[in-house]
Amino acid sequence: MGFINLLNFLYFKVVKFLWIKLDVYTVDLFVNGVAKFSFRFGRRASLIQTGLLNNYVTFLLFGLVVLLGIIIYFMR
Repeated sequence: MGFINLLNFLYFKVVKFLWIKLDVYTVDLFVNGVAKFSFRFGRRASLIQTGLLNNYVTFLLFGLVVLLGIIIYFMR
């Protein structure tokens, strides 16, 4: 009976250690970091949303020129 209790004790120590170190400190920090990043990025992106079509077309054309410049640069 003592050996079974020892194995049970060791098992739960290992599981608790993995839960704290792996889940709480690794997975939860990653998920919370992604959520925080997307929230902050969305808040900053909303600052450039004016509702004016001219601004959106300008950003679209600027992005297209940058993308074409990158493609032409790497095709050499």
